[in-house]
Amino acid sequence: MSTAADRAAGLRPQPQGVTAAARQYLHTEAGGAVLLLLATLVALIWANSPWSGSYEHFWETPLSLQLGDAVLSESLRHWVNDLLMALFFLLVGLEIARELSIGEYRDRRAVTAPALAALGGLVVPAALFFAVVGTSGDSARGWGIAISTDTAFALGVLALVGPRCPNRLRIFLLALAIV
Repeated sequence: MSTAADRAAGLRPQPQGVTAAARQYLHTEAGGAVLLLLATLVALIWANSPWSGSYEHFWETPLSLQLGDAVLSESLRHWVNDLLMALFFLLVGLEIARELSIGEYRDRRAVTAPALAALGGLVVPAALFFAVVGTSGDSARGWGIAISTDTAFALGVLALVGPRCPNRLRIFLLALAIV
């Protein structure tokens, strides 16, 4: 239980019990990063195990949203790919918008480095892909995979580093992902 003096001193109340402590940890960036890495590890093991069929079946589970007579039904994979990823990039975009208006990127010249890095991150992997695979045939359609970025994982690694990571690096990574 916190007192008024604790709150005035900037002390946060300590959680009561293991469940509350776990909940508080998961609300930190590092906690979210650990959860993301653990979920990835479980998914990799599950997808490459003898039970991989159940993994695919899990992602094809139908999930429906009904409002009156209107029904929207898609697979769990579709909801994650099209809704949750869109929300993730919306939040990243809002953070960049904040940086552009009142943060590190108020000076538009500061955006030059992440913009050039983003352009290089698109052009170089695509060029290497086409150099190896060629520009014709079914394989050439996979070029987009070579330019995808793993923003969530990169942010997770930076969150694990915590305060030892300069905020400018985190903001640069966000701008690189959005530009």
